[in-house]
Amino acid sequence: MALDGIGSSLIAAAGGGTGAFNVESISKGLSDADTMADRTRLTNNQESSSAKLSALSQMKSSLDVFKTNISALTTVSSLQNRQVISSDVLVMSATADSSAKEGNYSIQVNKLAKSHSIHSSRFSNLTDTVGSGTLTFQFGTSTKAVSSGDTITAAGKIDSDGIVVTVAGIALTIPDNQNLSTEAGVDAFIGAVKTAINSNTTLAGQGVTATIADSATAGADTLAITDAQGDALTIAVAAPTGGTNPATATEVASALGAVDTFLLNTKKSGGLVTIGSTNNTLEGMRDAINSAKLGVQAAVINDGSGYRLTYTSTDTGANNAMQVVVNDTGDSNSTDSSGLSQFRFDQSYKHLTESTPGQDASLTINGLTISSENNTVTKAITGVTLNLNSTNISAKTLTIANDRAATKEKIKWFVEDLNALKGELGALNAVDIETGEKGAIQGDSMLRGLIRQVRSITGNIVPNVGSVYNTLSTIGITLSGNINGTYKIDDAKLDKALKSNFDDVVKVFAATATPTDSLVKLDSFKDKTKSGSYALTVNTIATKGSLVPSDTITSSSAPVVNANNDTFLIRVDGTLSTTVTLSQKTYSSSYDLAAEMQSKINGDKYLKAAGKSVSVAYDSVNNKFSFTSNRYGSSSTVAITTVDVAAESAKIGLSTTGTATTGVNVAGTINGIAATGNGQYLTAESGDPKDLKLLITGGVTGSRGSVSVGRGYADQLTVSLNNYIASNGLITGREKTLNDRINGYGDQEIKLDEKYDSLIVKYRKQFSMLNALLGEMETQRESMKATFEGMFGNN
Repeated sequence: MALDGIGSSLIAAAGGGTGAFNVESISKGLSDADTMADRTRLTNNQESSSAKLSALSQMKSSLDVFKTNISALTTVSSLQNRQVISSDVLVMSATADSSAKEGNYSIQVNKLAKSHSIHSSRFSNLTDTVGSGTLTFQFGTSTKAVSSGDTITAAGKIDSDGIVVTVAGIALTIPDNQNLSTEAGVDAFIGAVKTAINSNTTLAGQGVTATIADSATAGADTLAITDAQGDALTIAVAAPTGGTNPATATEVASALGAVDTFLLNTKKSGGLVTIGSTNNTLEGMRDAINSAKLGVQAAVINDGSGYRLTYTSTDTGANNAMQVVVNDTGDSNSTDSSGLSQFRFDQSYKHLTESTPGQDASLTINGLTISSENNTVTKAITGVTLNLNSTNISAKTLTIANDRAATKEKIKWFVEDLNALKGELGALNAVDIETGEKGAIQGDSMLRGLIRQVRSITGNIVPNVGSVYNTLSTIGITLSGNINGTYKIDDAKLDKALKSNFDDVVKVFAATATPTDSLVKLDSFKDKTKSGSYALTVNTIATKGSLVPSDTITSSSAPVVNANNDTFLIRVDGTLSTTVTLSQKTYSSSYDLAAEMQSKINGDKYLKAAGKSVSVAYDSVNNKFSFTSNRYGSSSTVAITTVDVAAESAKIGLSTTGTATTGVNVAGTINGIAATGNGQYLTAESGDPKDLKLLITGGVTGSRGSVSVGRGYADQLTVSLNNYIASNGLITGREKTLNDRINGYGDQEIKLDEKYDSLIVKYRKQFSMLNALLGEMETQRESMKATFEGMFGNN
């Protein structure tokens, strides 16, 4: 309330000369007068703090938007765009990341990868019973092993004029004029294969030779094929479909002394499915297999004459072929074609029919033929993912080019966003020219500091990114007018820079870290890591934990797993497995048993859940197995804690004793300062390279070159803005202070109201007493007046 208003109120409250005070009015007037200065100051402080809080919120929002918008320029992968053009997308398509290099590639897709598929005989109904027991699914490569130790596969080109064998990529037609059902015909066929191989000039030029080990027994000759180094080669064989009395695939395999073998895929564990009273129907078994999620898709197909159960590997490739081992507990016969054993499909018994063999993709890139387990090929061309869609007869072209247009567009966005931020920060720090009114945080030290930082970052050189393109101006971005002007782009200059050195232009904006050693990979670095070139020294190479059990294998050429040595428990990196159960059988070799152990260990549910796994190898020199953790570092350990019957387990090289070695962390220095090792990762803990984390994949100890860290403009601005807008940043701290102050003003307002109420009470009491006193005086006056009038009359 204004002072003149308070004065008028007080005069009126005094009765306007009538002699009586209006107690309420005068009490409020005086209380207002006593608290007016404090209330005005409090209101002004509240309004000022609220305005500052609103301005800070606006500032924070602007910084958040800017940071989000420039995020696409902070990493090389998001800014260094590659353009991929396929001359025929029906044959192949592709994507490329920032590590891909420009170039043209001639690509021919020879074969597409296929999933292995097998099917059962027909059933009348979905609810037909299938027996009981267990099905063990395993994955690997199905082969036919020649008695001499060479291998062939029952696949290849079919020619009605004769059997075709393929050796080292060369297809040879063998006349089908031998009766492979006779012993003499078998020997003649082997001789014909040898002649075809040795007479081929291409194979001869490669050093490939075929020899026959003659046997005194007719039909027992064996064939061996080796390369120039003496290593055995694989033959692909197929029987013809035409001709007079053509040989069958079985006859071809028999002629070469082939038997089915199955080499386990140690990277794919498979698993066991139990079939019992609750799921022993055709559809019940289908659902049980699918629920187990073992890498097999089971389906029931009606072919018009009945229902067939099909198994299809969810992964393509020859190394993902399925083997189904059956333990038929229903009729206790796991070899016949009834009950659950009718679904057996392994090297000994094949009661299912193969619909589609597992097949690798084959493609020829610039004249070099490569294979892939699947139709998504990621490692053939660095940084390029090829998607194979169909085969083609003539080569197609794949072009990888720098996508300069996309990168330029992002740079333009950066300039637009930078200008917008400059304008918004400038407005917060401005003074109205006409009114002279200042913004709520005009001149604020934090705001001025931010403006200076943005100006400093964008005006300085970016270190460690090259000598030609290392500032905004060198790529055509300059500040127009004066210090408060906007940035503009010289399109011609930017186009020239992108064309002449695309990668260096990208580094002007993004964060980069480049090791000089090919066995050193960047993992990450953080805001506190500064630009610079940092020397790397490795003092210790990381190792894995391992175990070599003390027992040697009794029969290394054909180890036997039986009911007394088929189980054990293993602890890997501190995690204990459930009971690991090996398949009971005679293994073809200790290598075969090692693959079985690795597959079963890595398929254990406890170890899989913890992300733990091992590699199992057979040491033929010492006739022992070794178990090695797939983790590096001091937490890497392996221990066999329990075996089945000790004496029997020892026969297959399993025991709870042996030589255990704990893994070692990598150790070394970055920029001369000791870094922290964890497994293969080495992290700088202090100094300019702080938080630089490197992966040391191998190599030797000693000097390992250097790591060059560059922090481009977008990255530097992001780091700088984080200091303001992070949850513990400067703006958040200032907002907390203002909110605390505003809350304090609320407390002051309460106290001021209490003071006001107290003053009201005080003045009300005082003026009530004064009115009472005046009333008494008025009574005395009237009494005295009456007395005087009685004594002297009205005169």
